[in-house]
Amino acid sequence: MAVPHRPDPSFSVEGLLAESGWFPLLSATSQRLVRGAVREVAVGAGEAVSHQGELPHAWCGVLEGLIKLSSVNAEGRAVTFTGLAPGAWFGEATLLRDAPFSVDAVALRPSRVVRLPAEVFFHLLRTDFPFSRYIMTLLSERLHWFMGHSHHRANESHARVTRAVLGLFQPAACVSKLTELRISQEELANIAGVSRQSCNSALKRLCDERLLEIDYGIMRLLDADGLRRLVD
Repeated sequence: MAVPHRPDPSFSVEGLLAESGWFPLLSATSQRLVRGAVREVAVGAGEAVSHQGELPHAWCGVLEGLIKLSSVNAEGRAVTFTGLAPGAWFGEATLLRDAPFSVDAVALRPSRVVRLPAEVFFHLLRTDFPFSRYIMTLLSERLHWFMGHSHHRANESHARVTRAVLGLFQPAACVSKLTELRISQEELANIAGVSRQSCNSALKRLCDERLLEIDYGIMRLLDADGLRRLVD
C-alpha cells in the first residue's frame, strides 16, 4: 500500500505576516514598512540561520522546514533548547540585549526563513505600542518556557521528548497552534537531546495516553493540555 504524502506546513511571506499575532496590530503605515523590509532566505539542511557568538541583525520567522536552537556549554556539551516549526518567530531577546547570539539556530531540513531587519524591529518598538506590548508578552512566555527547560534533569528522557513535542506544536511565538506536523524520530530525538530509542519509548507512551497520534511520520496533537500537565 502506498504511503500517503502530506505536504509540510509552509507559509509565503505575506501569509506568515497576515497570520502572525503582531502584524495585524500594526498601523497601516507600519505594515507597509514591514512588507517593504522583510527578506526571505533559503537555508539548507545542517546550515545555520544564525551562529552562537554572532551579532544579531534581524528578527526571524520560520516559513518552512524545521529549526533547532542549541548551544555548547562551558563543558563543551551540546544543549538543545527547542525546535521551531513553520509559523514561529525568534531572536527578539538577543536583539533587545544588543549582545551576540547565545545559541545556534540550525536547519534540520531544507528550510525557509524571513528576516525583519533590526532597525525596523526597533522602529516598531518605539512607534507602535501594540507591537511593544506583543513583544513584552512574548518575552514573558519565553522566560517561562526556558525556565521550565532548566528544571529537567539529563536523565528525564520522557519529559525532554514531551517538552520538545509541545514546543513544536505550541511555541510561544507561533502564528497559530499547529495540530499536525511531519517529523522523523531522528529529528525529534535531535531536538529533545535523547537517543532514538528513548525518543521512541517516550512517543509510544504519549500515544498510549492518547496525547499524540503518529501515522506514517505525521505527528498529530490530540491533547495539548495533557502534554502541558506532564511538564509543568
